[in-house]
Amino acid sequence: MRQPGTFTGSNRMLATGSFIPWWKRPRRRWSLLLVWFLYAASIGFGQAADQTRLKHDAMAEYSIGHFGKAEILLTPALESARQRGDSDEIASILKALGDVYFNEERFPEAEQAYQQAL
Repeated sequence: MRQPGTFTGSNRMLATGSFIPWWKRPRRRWSLLLVWFLYAASIGFGQAADQTRLKHDAMAEYSIGHFGKAEILLTPALESARQRGDSDEIASILKALGDVYFNEERFPEAEQAYQQAL
């Protein structure tokens, strides 16, 4: 038989009979810390994810011949890569922009984008 005021999983009571709030339970505390860490990491990596999504969408538009839309999507991806200082991604986006300009027969801009990619 259970003694009054003892802890059971269902009533969350201490031996003294006081209630333990959910945020003060040891397992919950670690869970909250993990959730906070994952959220903070997603904010930091969010910019790179957005840049990757923009580039992917731009390549999809390019592949179906929507060069103007591809250019519109690649421009903010390039800005994001420059802010992060990711030289490989900058070169990749500039090459893609060069391809867009070339297909639009904007040869001087295509040449400039290709040269910057190098």
